[in-house]
Amino acid sequence: MKNGAEVRELSPASEMSLRRLIRRTQLKGALVIVLITSLCLIAAGMWTIGRYADMHLNLLARTLAYNVEAAMVFDDRVEVQQILDSIAEPEGLSQAQVQDTQGVVLGAYRDEGAVTAFANILSNRVIKQPVVVPVVHEGKMIGQVSVRIKAHTLLGFLAVGIGLVLAAVVLSAGVSTLVSKYLQRKLSQPLGVLSGAMRRIARERSFHERIPHTKIAELDRLGRDINSLIEEVERWHSSLEGEKALLAYHAEHDALTGAANRRQLEPLFQIAIKESERTGRSFALLALDCDDFKQVNDRYGHAAGDQVLKKLVYVIKRSIRQTDAIVRTGGDEFVILLAGVKGRDNTQLIARKIIQRISQTVLLGETQGQQLSISIGEALYPEDGLTLEQLMKVADVAMYSAKRHGQDSPALWPSKSQ
Repeated sequence: MKNGAEVRELSPASEMSLRRLIRRTQLKGALVIVLITSLCLIAAGMWTIGRYADMHLNLLARTLAYNVEAAMVFDDRVEVQQILDSIAEPEGLSQAQVQDTQGVVLGAYRDEGAVTAFANILSNRVIKQPVVVPVVHEGKMIGQVSVRIKAHTLLGFLAVGIGLVLAAVVLSAGVSTLVSKYLQRKLSQPLGVLSGAMRRIARERSFHERIPHTKIAELDRLGRDINSLIEEVERWHSSLEGEKALLAYHAEHDALTGAANRRQLEPLFQIAIKESERTGRSFALLALDCDDFKQVNDRYGHAAGDQVLKKLVYVIKRSIRQTDAIVRTGGDEFVILLAGVKGRDNTQLIARKIIQRISQTVLLGETQGQQLSISIGEALYPEDGLTLEQLMKVADVAMYSAKRHGQDSPALWPSKSQ
């Protein structure tokens, strides 16, 4: 907690994938839309059916009024009843009644059937009943006709209308589901590619990864921004790797000459042992020291002495193979590890080549004309020892023996000759 702010982390169980979130959101939206649409369609359907039923009842009532006009004029109640029966039953009327202006019923029809109270209430809500139409003869009202439609007939109309609405709703839901899945694929596919690339970058440090182009403008802009960020991270990572490599190099090498430093002598020695065991061939350790290096420093200065050491290592590196190693153990003292030598004669040949090249080297700058002289002592593995300390001791003894013989004629003194 910092500055009173509480940070809450979501558990994996509470996390939700984008695909699931989109599906759930779209389904909720589709359900709300379908529900509202259904209610609107049902309301509109009921209103339309009510209007249709009302017009139908008015038409039936006018038809009855026209047909019973003559029978009412002649007060023929039998004819009136026959007309009612012939029209009311086929048209699905529950009630039909003809009466004169005095309220005397001249004919009536009634067929309620098995109708529930709910059906009656619903039918009365949908359409205003009864429908009353006057019977007119020669411009004078002689009576009236009132009719009611059967609740089951009206409910049948409603059922058909609601069925059509529900079919439309189901079709809309199916189309919405297909559209939702299509949108999910369109959104989740580029996001999946983006997520996969970021995961590989994070886990495998694959900074060469780039987010591909997508047709969705917002995701494409996001991909370009992420690519720019990846490029920046890649440059930073390359710079960091370069600095790490440089630091590692300086940690393992002498800053002045570029030779391996003293800390690397033991690891290099172990590598040489493993290679010797693998190939069955010996390797040699050469101890090298510059003759009268102190006088060079005193006469020409330490800067010139540094140039001497740099030149010395440069010449030695050019005289040995890439599989060999040179280590600066301190001051003007060096150790050379020669891998896979064929014997002592081969080692002495390489050492004499180094001595000859060094003796022929002329220093530059202030020390021009000054030649360099060195002494070398050798030790072979495993003949002269099995450990680094043993080989170093043998090589040092041989080197100091060579140094005592004089620097005018540099020579290699093998340890076994002592």
